[in-house]
Amino acid sequence: RVFVTLPGSAERAAAPVEKRFTVELDPGVHLFRAARPGRQDAFVQKTYRPGEKATLDLHLDILPARVAVRAEPAQALVRVDGREAGLAPIDIERPPGKYRIEVVRDGFETYAATLDLHAGQRADMTAKLIQVRPSLWTRWWFWTGAAAVVAGGVVLTYALTRPEPDYNGGSLNWVAEPAAIRW
Repeated sequence: RVFVTLPGSAERAAAPVEKRFTVELDPGVHLFRAARPGRQDAFVQKTYRPGEKATLDLHLDILPARVAVRAEPAQALVRVDGREAGLAPIDIERPPGKYRIEVVRDGFETYAATLDLHAGQRADMTAKLIQVRPSLWTRWWFWTGAAAVVAGGVVLTYALTRPEPDYNGGSLNWVAEPAAIRW
């Protein structure tokens, strides 16, 4: 919306019906300011002579959106739409639109958020990262212990279930048998 405020009364500001309109001014120096949310204010100073007719074009540039990303713990990598932006804490300036923000750090779960930023908007975001507890299945000592238990079970099963050897005496028909086992 554009409002026209004439000198002397800010209460009488009104939105113009059309994009082009005529304003009658006294001769002399005039300062024009055009303002709109999400846009950069435009200022123009112009001097008019008596009876002069002139066109004044005011262009308002779209302001970028800003995002301040913080992380707990700090020094986490910040990605915007999959592209690395830097380490947190960081201030990012982007055109208005939707963005996927990810905060990544080794040993922590990835924090992700989608922001819909408007022109001139400032958003503050703090990513509280949760430490990852490694699964039991990923530990080396778990698999080493499991392998030792399986190997021990195989050896013990073999020792308890092996068949008694059949000593047929061989070619000389000699068989040696222990008298007793001593410990």
